[in-house]
Amino acid sequence: MNRWRWAMTLLLLALVGVPLAMPFVAVGRVPSGWAALEETDRLALLARNTLLLVAGTLALATPPGVLAAVLLYRTDLPLRRWLRFLVVLTLFIPLPLFASGWQAALGSGGWLPFTVWTTPSPSDPDISSTGIAWKPWAHGLPAAIWIHAVAGLPWIILLVGQGLRWVERELEEDALTAARPWWVLLWVTLRRSRAALSAALIWVAVLTATEITVTDMLQVRTFAEEVYNQFVRPDINSETPTIMAAVARAVAVSVPGTVLIGIFVWWAIRRWDSDLPPLDRLSLQPWTFTLGWARWPFLLLMLGAASVLVGIPVGSLVWKAGRTTPPPTLPPAAYLAWSCTPAAGSPADVASACWWATQAGDAPPPAQFWSARTACQHVITVLHVRGGLVLDSLWQAAAAGVVCAVLAWLTCWLAAGSRWFRAFTLLLIAVAWSMPGPVIGIGLKDTIKWMTGSDVLAAVLYHGPSPLPVMWADLIRFFPVAVAVLWPVVRLVPIELLQSARVDGASPAYELRRIVAPLTAPAFIRAGLAVAILSLGELSAGKLAETPGSTTFAHEVFVQMHYGVTNDLAALCLVLLAIVLAGGALVAALGWLFSGEPKASAPLRSRK
Repeated sequence: MNRWRWAMTLLLLALVGVPLAMPFVAVGRVPSGWAALEETDRLALLARNTLLLVAGTLALATPPGVLAAVLLYRTDLPLRRWLRFLVVLTLFIPLPLFASGWQAALGSGGWLPFTVWTTPSPSDPDISSTGIAWKPWAHGLPAAIWIHAVAGLPWIILLVGQGLRWVERELEEDALTAARPWWVLLWVTLRRSRAALSAALIWVAVLTATEITVTDMLQVRTFAEEVYNQFVRPDINSETPTIMAAVARAVAVSVPGTVLIGIFVWWAIRRWDSDLPPLDRLSLQPWTFTLGWARWPFLLLMLGAASVLVGIPVGSLVWKAGRTTPPPTLPPAAYLAWSCTPAAGSPADVASACWWATQAGDAPPPAQFWSARTACQHVITVLHVRGGLVLDSLWQAAAAGVVCAVLAWLTCWLAAGSRWFRAFTLLLIAVAWSMPGPVIGIGLKDTIKWMTGSDVLAAVLYHGPSPLPVMWADLIRFFPVAVAVLWPVVRLVPIELLQSARVDGASPAYELRRIVAPLTAPAFIRAGLAVAILSLGELSAGKLAETPGSTTFAHEVFVQMHYGVTNDLAALCLVLLAIVLAGGALVAALGWLFSGEPKASAPLRSRK
């Protein structure tokens, strides 16, 4: 087994460790980059924006997330299983979709404009006096906080809900003999779930601090956004005469935050690992708190929140995809029939078919009108023009999910019986989780440049077009996610089975194939699908490492977002949303189908 662990250590260092270390090596080669740490005003601004973004996101998402987790996982709320299914689906919606959907609703030209969200017009005195070019998107912290809070809410519900299910039933039953249920829920159940709540807050905070999809569009300068800006638009001056020096300065700026977040993530993972339930916890049904007469009001509250948080952005994309100006010669009363006619029908055909509509009067046609016909046309156009891009992104994400799941599966299996390998894995996960996406992209790009001494590697990793760099970035970014999905299940494999097989002379390959694989196959499938769906929306690292001529579906959405939410962008988002929801539904269905966990009394299959 030690040979397997040393081989896996070298593989993890090559695939994950080296790209994570390369940015710091680059800063070491350019000593002038460390001078960026002396710019206290700049560091204070970046730290302020990052902290406000994370704090605002957690403040908005935590209270409703904890309440929803309690209602969905520990009460007799009606339709709670379907609502949990909806939460699992929303986990896999990429950030570009959240941003585009809410911009289509609340932004400039949206059907529900909001003052905080909309941008000033080009004739605004503030714009004309400062010379700042008008942009179709809003900018500032309020909009960024809202998008990240909506995106992080499902993670808080799921992680806190899982922690609530792990509370010892006998502890709650003993407290119920002396106190009311609501008191037990507040002072026993929630207090016992503090580790899960901490894990959820850390996960959402890390996602918010390391992503650049939203901050780039809304012009919020954070540590991660600073690295990305210096890479694509370096601030070259007399003190930093080269692009490499400018990038080194940006990476140096992110070092203090990365180190602090990494240490905190390391501590949180160690504590979460020690607080995982014993082997027989998951087989017990948790206590269910009854809501009584409040069941239906809480159900209406949950349905209303789901309608607002999911219905508004999705409905806005549908509305934007079909927004059009009807033909001026069309009778006013025929607008509805024209908008619902398939693309093959012409306005003249609709007008002749709806001759009775000519009696509607001479009312002027509306300036803008929603048309199902227009929406279908744009969706069909997107599929026709970018259908190949959709298929390429799908198989690339699927391949990244399989490779990442296999690597995490082997890592968890080897870590279960070795303290030093488990500590090495935790350190690697902490660094990968805490490092901003653009820094990972820079490190991966430097690693690829270092490997291009071979013509073959240069062709497939640098010159392109090749999907391998983007898949490599997905592996680095979502390896911690795959480990987090697999580790709680792999550790449940009874040690008696493994010891019995080793006493009988079973090889590590036999142990993996005949004992670990059958018991952990459902979790392996869930991890692979989760990574594949998340890879569809990955942008911050893959965008910097992709080769010329090769792009991803999420990158195409990101590029079009800079011009506002147009019909084509809305149609593109709807296509990606359908793909993501189909994958998320598959993950949720597998979770329902394989909901049972391995029991400690599972028999050992005899080797023949």
